[in-house]
Amino acid sequence: MPVFAIAGRCDRTVRENNGKNATKQSFESPLAVLEISGIAQSLDNPKLCLDEEWSYSPTVFKQGNLYVVIYGISFIAKTYNSQLAKAKFVKPRIPAGAIYKTMLVLSNSMEKPSAILKKLANEFDVVVWGGENAPSKVEKQNGSIEISTGETLLRYVHEGNKDRKEFQQIIFAADQIQVKSHELASARHLVIGTLVLHDYIPEFNDKESYEEEFDNAIFENTISLLRDYPMPWSPMPAMIMKIDLRRPGQPPLETINPVQAGQQLSRYVWNWKSCLRYITGEK
Repeated sequence: MPVFAIAGRCDRTVRENNGKNATKQSFESPLAVLEISGIAQSLDNPKLCLDEEWSYSPTVFKQGNLYVVIYGISFIAKTYNSQLAKAKFVKPRIPAGAIYKTMLVLSNSMEKPSAILKKLANEFDVVVWGGENAPSKVEKQNGSIEISTGETLLRYVHEGNKDRKEFQQIIFAADQIQVKSHELASARHLVIGTLVLHDYIPEFNDKESYEEEFDNAIFENTISLLRDYPMPWSPMPAMIMKIDLRRPGQPPLETINPVQAGQQLSRYVWNWKSCLRYITGEK
């Protein structure tokens, strides 16, 4: 089965004018590496002239009398919005009488799209939005179907992450377009807990004993949190442990380097270097 993709904001795609209105993609780009390896094909291959316009050619799929025409646009920063407004979408040759469906695939999120992207989206039967940390959802807008892909893995751990990871299957037929969501059988879970440290360490005596008690409290609370996580721990869970350092009527307890403190959790928690979040404000 062929794999098609577009570059996201972090894909380090470089476009530049080489004097022939063509584009150049940096070899730092993971998508470029996949293309060179023959693993994936890019949906986004526009010609570019900085003084004129982008020209997008589609990828076309055909089954019987049904044609599905797909355009892809890699992440568009705000500085390129005016350029995108002049973009030309090349129309393929479709036989007379054939059924013609269009789809636009974007790296940008549907949460706060620019006006030009929002306008473009209204011109397609199906629009697939990307975006970091964007929720997974399917909406019908102005006669078209808009899909936010969500995430199939954890990249940046935050409290809005959902345990349920899914992907969407788009089914094109002559009379209708259906979207079915499928939950991934195996996804990394996120566990969240709070540790009120003065319940374990009422007084600060000396630094050495404090660090030992600190480590013991973190380890005990982590194991307690993970008891409800399905075994075996694969994939290893992500965790946010909020450590409340505040004490009533007293200054907060001292912080310890979170990487140093989290190292003991490396066998249990995927993001052990960044799993500890300190609370030090007023109680």
